[in-house]
Amino acid sequence: MPTRLSGAPSTLQSARDGIAFVWFMPVENYAEASIRHFSDAEHLACSGRFDSAGHLIGFAAECAIKHAVLSLAAGPVAKLHIPLLIEHARKRLHGQRDRAVHTLIGDPAFFDGWRVEARYESDGGTDASRYASWRVAASRTIGAAGLRKRP
Repeated sequence: MPTRLSGAPSTLQSARDGIAFVWFMPVENYAEASIRHFSDAEHLACSGRFDSAGHLIGFAAECAIKHAVLSLAAGPVAKLHIPLLIEHARKRLHGQRDRAVHTLIGDPAFFDGWRVEARYESDGGTDASRYASWRVAASRTIGAAGLRKRP
């Protein structure tokens, strides 16, 4: 069973044979991920695949929120999902000059019903209407975070 080497978070060592494996952890690019997830969600929605589209549109909003937190507030961003991410971001963004994202995520209806766990549920949990409401919220969040969607 591989174990982490102390002091080297990107290195694993096999306790049995002493072999070390090095890998590179990707750097999060929340801005690009947000736009990519939004675009992919739109393609899926055009094919009537609202469950997967809804899942990705939520990730698009999450990445835009994380981008805003990193851009406006010092320190790392927590690896959370909606709704816990919303509470974390509201605390981190409170008192910042640019309050657009803070205002959007303060709406109690923001991404109402979206859950990361829905990816494991049966088909049919997200309909066109629910996707459309999440799409509007994601689009507004992306804009409020200062990101621009691809044409």
